[in-house]
Amino acid sequence: MRQTLIATTLLMMIVACVSCSKTTTPGNQFAATSRPGQDPRNDYTKPYLTDEKITRLIDSMKEEHNPLEMIFKKGGGINTVGDMQSRVQEFNVFARKYGFQDYQDYTAVWGRVLVGQTAIWAEGMQQDALKMIQANIDNANKELQKPDLSPDMRKVYQEQVTSGQKSLADMQKQKPALNDADMALVKRYLPQIEEADKKYNQ
Repeated sequence: MRQTLIATTLLMMIVACVSCSKTTTPGNQFAATSRPGQDPRNDYTKPYLTDEKITRLIDSMKEEHNPLEMIFKKGGGINTVGDMQSRVQEFNVFARKYGFQDYQDYTAVWGRVLVGQTAIWAEGMQQDALKMIQANIDNANKELQKPDLSPDMRKVYQEQVTSGQKSLADMQKQKPALNDADMALVKRYLPQIEEADKKYNQ
């Protein structure tokens, strides 16, 4: 699945980032002084995206030769953490060209965009699932109204109603993967993101 491949590439970039954080070369001072748990870029409950960050990301995706295209392309282009580490400076230069602090900032923005895109897709799937579950509950309740229903079938339909109601409650309690502010921005720019993303799927 394309999202899995991209997530794997992003993970490799994070690992490389941690490995490189033992030095204080330009662009990784942040990593050198912060633990992963303290990095606000890792907390998706807090806003991080802005109109400017997303438009810069979209502009960079249109670049003919984007060294960070492995996070967009199916299959990626980085096979080992060593490959990633050898190109850190190249990635930083490209990210700064588009106004990002470094490639970690760049991939943090793309990571949230990807999570938002996946959430939008999942949201549609969830709505379909909710409708199907509700239809099953309604059908079971209708069958339970029949006076000649056998005890065994009555038990089956009652269990169907109970399990269906529990499923609905559980799904409605699920917390969104991304905070509302970032999610709103992803939805706003989704057409432009998907258009820029097309060339990486060819």
